[in-house]
Amino acid sequence: IDFRVRAPYGGFLQSGFYQDIPFREQVAAGKYNMHLPQSVRDGSMVKLLEEMDALNIVQSVVPARKLFDIDNADMERLIEEYPGRFITFAAVDPANPQEALAEIERYVIHGKCTGVVLEPGFSKVKNLACDDETIYPIYAICQQHDIPIMLGYGGMLHASLKIFQPVQLDNLALDFPELRILCAHGGWPYAQEMIWIALMRKNVYLMPDLYMYNTPGMADYAAAANTVIKDKIIYGSAYPIVSQKESVEKVMNSGIKAEYLPNVFYHNALKFLGKEN
Repeated sequence: IDFRVRAPYGGFLQSGFYQDIPFREQVAAGKYNMHLPQSVRDGSMVKLLEEMDALNIVQSVVPARKLFDIDNADMERLIEEYPGRFITFAAVDPANPQEALAEIERYVIHGKCTGVVLEPGFSKVKNLACDDETIYPIYAICQQHDIPIMLGYGGMLHASLKIFQPVQLDNLALDFPELRILCAHGGWPYAQEMIWIALMRKNVYLMPDLYMYNTPGMADYAAAANTVIKDKIIYGSAYPIVSQKESVEKVMNSGIKAEYLPNVFYHNALKFLGKEN
């Protein structure tokens, strides 16, 4: 299971992910020493599915993105057109809780999406820390309905470190102890602090995605997957920024022991989704 894929479908095709392919190639090569797959260059769902099949990726998780105006209706159409191959998370703007609650009701509680994705540090309205009380009604309804959330947390693009201090995530995990939280980007650069939180808070999982590739701190995530949080590290390629094939190869050679790779690639994702004990 690849837990972070922005498929060449719907609004994603008009987003920065699929525009100016030569520039995207430079980013993949320059930052991660990787390349774009043919499916990205062609914007082809057929080729993406072929690439997934070649890697034995049975399902990819597609999180919508408010910052790029991705319509959550696209997430439902994707599931309908490619049954069984994709799991989708509806995107909501944490700075607009009333609209967010309506979208959760429509697309998750009464719709086809499995979870909710929030990026508090990337709101068009106002950037927020994850423990800002503005967002708490969203967390509350997700906890009430046992809806997993993917939280954009960490990475190279936040305007300020103030937005994603580890203690803010710890506050959130303590305030909503039954809310399943997956941190995309793994809270990087705070790898060790995030590992501590995932160890101490039963409801927090980490997806380092891009920060498992040629990045300082990747060895900490690999060591954690071998030891203290074997059941909490989840694989996500961050496609189409990089290829799934090279991503899988990087993770397999990251220092994670062969005996724990099935957890990272499959079992931990099922556990987070509530499909495996």
